[in-house]
Amino acid sequence: VSGVVLAYRVDAVLATVILCTVPLVCAVVVLVGRKVSPLWEQSDEYIDRQNELMRQRLRGLRVIRAFRREPDEQKKIASATEVMAENIIKANVSMGILNPLSSFCLNVAVLVILYLSALRMATGASAATGGDVLAMIQYVAYIMNSILSAAFAVVMVPHAAVACRRILQVLDLPDDERENGTNGTLHGNVTLEHVTFSFEEGAEPAVRDVTMEIFAGKRVAIIGSTGSGKSTLVQLLLGFRRPGSGRILLDGRDSLELSGSCIRGQISCVLQKTAVYAGTIRENVAMGKPGATEEEVWRALDIAQMKEYVESLPDGLDHKLELSGTNLSGGQRQRLAIARALIQDAPIYVFDDSFSALDFLTESRLRARLGEELKGRTQIVVTQRVTTAKNSDCIFVMDRGCLVDWGRHEELLPRCQVYREIYVSQTGGDAA
Repeated sequence: VSGVVLAYRVDAVLATVILCTVPLVCAVVVLVGRKVSPLWEQSDEYIDRQNELMRQRLRGLRVIRAFRREPDEQKKIASATEVMAENIIKANVSMGILNPLSSFCLNVAVLVILYLSALRMATGASAATGGDVLAMIQYVAYIMNSILSAAFAVVMVPHAAVACRRILQVLDLPDDERENGTNGTLHGNVTLEHVTFSFEEGAEPAVRDVTMEIFAGKRVAIIGSTGSGKSTLVQLLLGFRRPGSGRILLDGRDSLELSGSCIRGQISCVLQKTAVYAGTIRENVAMGKPGATEEEVWRALDIAQMKEYVESLPDGLDHKLELSGTNLSGGQRQRLAIARALIQDAPIYVFDDSFSALDFLTESRLRARLGEELKGRTQIVVTQRVTTAKNSDCIFVMDRGCLVDWGRHEELLPRCQVYREIYVSQTGGDAA
């Protein structure tokens, strides 16, 4: 701005010539900005793709090696990297055009100023001296340098805008509306009334018109083959998903009216995918009850049939666990997750396929302890094992998203074909 003011003080005509170059530079900036914006978007998209492939490869490294798929996985990552690099290079090349074009405009302006100033001085139309002309050229350099700096900043705006949009996609996700609900004390009664749910609109329902009633203090099992909708019911019960139709009642109150904290604070669960975090065994178990005493942690581990193993470790409760609990076996991870759920004092406990990695003897001992320790509490056990479900007060049989029958083991065996097929396939016994 100061360069423009000084130029007009020397010669208004020459200053106007200088300003005529500004729209040219601005036009170049706009054109370059429009060109590089989609390039930045695509490069960032493939950066995500590259990171996703790397995470997937690291998680499944042993499987990839077992099936000798390293070359194929490397090709996927290389392909994503090539597309990402190609777009970044194109964007940088486009941005590199600004410097030479701006310099060209600067040199053209200098030539025009020299020509016009010489012409006006020769005809007496201008009182400018040679020193004034040199000053004007210097002002042109000031103005162009400022414009060039601003141009680079403007060209980086599309890249920043892409990054901002990606951040806003996360920030604009809807808040957990369940936190706006009411609070209250639950006693353990759970009722599902004609609950239907689909993961995508118009898709086949994962759960279709399910109605069931679970009374407080009872131990019930939900059994069915893979994909029958068992775990989806757990997600609906915990409020992770909302029913497309129907209602879930907790002690007669619609779960949608209760806050997420109220529900999850009084329903202690072990989810199907066991989560173990980097840290100590103590920290992982105490997640279920922040501030838990050492005695409470040991008691939870004892119930979960994990105490003996932890006692054998040199560091005991302070034994370090690696990310995802890779230094534990599958059964140990499950028992650690069970201990985390048990340390929480809740009226309802949900075990979603939480015994699948346990041997039958350990599972038998664990179920016996759960029966003693959780007496009077509602237990919902989601399983594919008949041996896990058979001693429940009530067994709900799921098949293809529908509840096909319910009752005790001895009632279901002669009348429910789905349950009988599961029983025979697992035990090899005669269900007749």
